[in-house]
Formats: sequence, C-alpha cells, structure tokens
Amino acid sequence: MLGQSPLGNISHSSVKTGILNSKLLLTEKELINQVTELAIAIGSFFIIIVILTTSLLIMLIGDIYIASFQRFMILMKSFGYSN
Repeated sequence: MLGQSPLGNISHSSVKTGILNSKLLLTEKELINQVTELAIAIGSFFIIIVILTTSLLIMLIGDIYIASFQRFMILMKSFGYSN
C-alpha cells in the first residue's frame, strides 16, 4: 500500500510524533500566556493596593498633624490671625 509505506526519510510514526510535538508546543505556549496574564493581574493588584495604602497613610498623617495643632490654630484665630 502506498499510504503506509515510508516516503523518502519520512515514515508514518515520525509524522505522528511531529504532530504530537506541535500540539505540545501549542499547549506550552497557552500555558505561558496564562502564567503571563496571571502575573500581570497579580502585579496590577499589588500596585493598586500600594497606591491605596499610600494615599490613606498620607491622609491619616495629615489628619494627625492638623489635630495636633488644632488647639493652637484656634488660639491664634482668637488673637486675630488668619490663614
């Protein structure tokens, strides 16, 4: 039979392994893409958390600073000073 005989140096088994290797490379590429997307999502989440934490910390420090001098500002305003 012509379809089952080797053609030159290419046999049926080498074509089959070539197809399996091609499918394996496609699977590896999909896995790398999924890992990349996951790393980007985790990095974005981490950056957002850092930005939120930093802004809340800045507001907290500002409130503490204002609260510590609030009585002094009220006293100065009573003496006639203004911003």
